[in-house]
Amino acid sequence: METPNILSFAGSPLVEYPARLATTKSGHIAISDWKRNCVTILNSKGHVETEYFSLSKNRKSDGFCPRGICCDSEGVILVADFSNHRIMLLDETGQTFLAVLTKEDGIHHPWSVGYGNDGLVWVGNKHGEVKIYSLTLPDNGK
Repeated sequence: METPNILSFAGSPLVEYPARLATTKSGHIAISDWKRNCVTILNSKGHVETEYFSLSKNRKSDGFCPRGICCDSEGVILVADFSNHRIMLLDETGQTFLAVLTKEDGIHHPWSVGYGNDGLVWVGNKHGEVKIYSLTLPDNGK
């Protein structure tokens, strides 16, 4: 497989600060980009499948601030949204973008996220704390 130069697409940087990466079941790469405040999903050829910036049309309105990122065995993507105190569920098609854990669940400045085959979501925060949540994820993010 030829390794694509993802920094050269469209004549401008596609990824500026690729802090965390995760691979989905279908081989897509999910990139948590701190500088662009987005998650970019690349297909196996290195081309953009979709990008997630915010819940609203106005990208700056909710300040999506992705940090940690992981995938479950079915390809569902979980992202720690630092500034909004939430864990977001995404899919590689661009159809699903919703909060599954929030401040009301005890999420505070999440820094990292991991998902176990046992259905447990592990969330680390900026204060060095790790909390564990039981969460049933929908099949394929739907």
